[in-house]
Amino acid sequence: MLGKEKPLKPIDDIIFDIKFRGSKARSSLIIDTYDIFSAYKFDFPMHTEYYNDKPFVYGNYEQYYNGIYSDHMWANHYGLFYGFDMGEIIFDFNNEEDNLLIIGNSFVNSVTTLVASHFNKTYVIDLRHFEDQKDEKFDINNYIIENDISKVLFIGNFTLFGGEFRL
Repeated sequence: MLGKEKPLKPIDDIIFDIKFRGSKARSSLIIDTYDIFSAYKFDFPMHTEYYNDKPFVYGNYEQYYNGIYSDHMWANHYGLFYGFDMGEIIFDFNNEEDNLLIIGNSFVNSVTTLVASHFNKTYVIDLRHFEDQKDEKFDINNYIIENDISKVLFIGNFTLFGGEFRL
């Protein structure tokens, strides 16, 4: 946990009554390929999440825990549960810890809130969407200075970091 001594522990392991099809299975339209959707439940500390500098709720944890979710065969439960890909999301847990920058793709969505809960502010950047949504190029050096970032975490695959996106 990036040097954190007391990682947040799950309070439950939830198995949903959902046949989950990831992005590759959904795009193939093969109905027999699926997994059972499950997730750890955490008791996250109070915090605020921001998108385009406005408070919003990233993901739909509580709805899913309360059994409120789509039963459509092709629903993107990963995005609906954890939150969709966005250029910049900011988590403010308002504590005295360091500020963290996470640069990644959809791989990061499932751990973003968990990791962010161990830091003061966490800035999550998806380079695939940042420029279009923020109408500016991402400059990692300026971003680190402007937001007093002390740690950077990269989560993704080779196509994100070895392809068209250069820091």
